[in-house]
Amino acid sequence: MKADFAASIAGMSLFAQMSFTDISFTNGMSVVPVASAESTQGQAYTASNPESIFTPVKFSLDLIKPAAFDTDSRPRTDGINLSGDHQWYLLMKQGQSDFTFTCRTGIEYPVKTNTKLTFVDAATGVAVAEAVLPPDKVARSYKVSLTPGKLYRVDVKDKAGFTIDWEPQFSMTHVSQELTKPSPFADSYAAYFYVPKNTGVIGGYWKNTGARLIDPQGAIALTNTTENTYFSYPVPEGMDGKIWKLEQCANNCYLMTVPPQIARHPGELLLPKEVVKADKLN
Repeated sequence: MKADFAASIAGMSLFAQMSFTDISFTNGMSVVPVASAESTQGQAYTASNPESIFTPVKFSLDLIKPAAFDTDSRPRTDGINLSGDHQWYLLMKQGQSDFTFTCRTGIEYPVKTNTKLTFVDAATGVAVAEAVLPPDKVARSYKVSLTPGKLYRVDVKDKAGFTIDWEPQFSMTHVSQELTKPSPFADSYAAYFYVPKNTGVIGGYWKNTGARLIDPQGAIALTNTTENTYFSYPVPEGMDGKIWKLEQCANNCYLMTVPPQIARHPGELLLPKEVVKADKLN
């Protein structure tokens, strides 16, 4: 049963709080039990390696939009502040030929370099459009003409920092999985993600303390209390095949056992085609 999995967080920094007799070893890697106020599913742990508490899962970037979450009543998160080079994925629905958004650039660093959003056909790898955003801290509206029914990768080149907002009818998703790169989120943020059916644990990495994992009923499942830790939380019975949420994340926060796509609202989320098909989300 999934309830038998142990709720876990991982990180070397908690070892100083434990006696040596509390430490067990798995394949040469130390695993330490710690208290977990939120978890009622099992013992929490710290560990020196994420693979001692969960097995990372790979998913494709063949993204499609599931229809199952279009009527989700949970609130949409606000416009977001971003910084640095990164990528998003945008699916233009049938009937959508223009992607419209508002943006204000130059909010983080006093540089004169324009921010650029390049729209790349995800199927062919060909860049088809570009939006150039001057770093003058002036809010502007933009319109990019694209092809209905196509998936685009949005390559962002940025040095100044910017805030961006778009209408909820657009399916715009960030892929949160590259631990070796800085997070593009300049401030604390919240985002929704999907836990596939039959998932045993939600495992990943988060940098800042205070970051929280929120279950489908809106309850706090787990809170990070130590910087730069891996976490593993057992999915309770009946909570798989549902939308969960990350809250109060800042800097790096990555999902490693579930699809790493995150969105401002469940209805904007794009997911790997194999997950949508397996879980019958369309």
